[in-house]
Amino acid sequence: MSGDPDPCCGPAGAALTAHLAAAQRAAGLPECTFDQWLAAAPADAQLLHRVLLAARPG
Repeated sequence: MSGDPDPCCGPAGAALTAHLAAAQRAAGLPECTFDQWLAAAPADAQLLHRVLLAARPG
């Protein structure tokens, strides 16, 4: 997988990274980081991601 998981995310981030890589392999897609995947996503998906992050507690 290209890039290391973000160290601020700890074990949860590492698990998410592993699941993303497994899903990409299962779908026959090239592996990429979440940031690379999000950058390639449609604008409305990027907007939804920002809205969800802004709405999370903490």
